Amino acid sequence: MDVCDAVMSRRDMETRQRILKDSHCGAFAVICMVLLALGQWSAFLSMADVPLWPLALILGVGMALYGVCILWTMVRRFVRPETEDIAAPADGEEKEGDA
Repeated sequence: MDVCDAVMSRRDMETRQRILKDSHCGAFAVICMVLLALGQWSAFLSMADVPLWPLALILGVGMALYGVCILWTMVRRFVRPETEDIAAPADGEEKEGDA
């Protein structure tokens, strides 16, 4: 949406970059989103004779891949690698048998 604001503003490059960094939604972004939604809705309504099972299949596969990505991210973030020695002493500490 910020890209629509920046490109449609027709200003110099510095002002466009400032618009891209701004987190507020501008008028051109709203206009572009409304036009995009209307275009998608009209494309959906024009497919009257198309069966809906391929669309449902695409949606299902997409949601399954999304779930796998989330699960993979959680596993990589919260599970420690097996190579890390959890019982290793901190720097400067001695093991029990080293005294």
